[in-house]
Amino acid sequence: MLDLRMLEKNTTVIRPATGKELPDLSVIIATAFETYRGAIPDRALSRYIALSADLDQHKGRGDIMVLESAGKVVGSVVYYPKAGDEGLGLPAGWAGIRTLAVHPSARGRGFGRSLIEYCIERARREGHGTIGLHTAEFMKHAVALYRALSFGRCPQYDLWASDILNIDSASEDILVTAYKRTL
Repeated sequence: MLDLRMLEKNTTVIRPATGKELPDLSVIIATAFETYRGAIPDRALSRYIALSADLDQHKGRGDIMVLESAGKVVGSVVYYPKAGDEGLGLPAGWAGIRTLAVHPSARGRGFGRSLIEYCIERARREGHGTIGLHTAEFMKHAVALYRALSFGRCPQYDLWASDILNIDSASEDILVTAYKRTL
């Protein structure tokens, strides 16, 4: 259990994840996304959690970054220098963001915002003109955060969850919405 008294924004560090941290990060991601239980069909959420927690899929293409506060990892994000490498249809010239997760007990402290701001600044430093991501409307706090950080909808890159998750759920499919920010 995280000690919330120790989590202070001014003691945060964002850094690359180490290989030995990946199993614990998978647990943080699964715990964070489990809070959406009931918002979408269980079958889709269970598959989404399993896919998101599989951090090996990013090796060699995306950089798994962690946010550490007071010596404890409380959140993570995957930064793609080439969004096209994600395989989700965003243009190759963009940078990309994937799998933003903050442990539920650490939410409301600006950690998610810090991780996204890190990605934005890194994309800017690397000379990208645009950074993109996919989310879903049931992730209301994430959507609000992206909008607050000047991400706008780009529906031409929207996807259906059934295509990503390899499930047949046409009657209960979930729109995976694309957003971008011009840098």
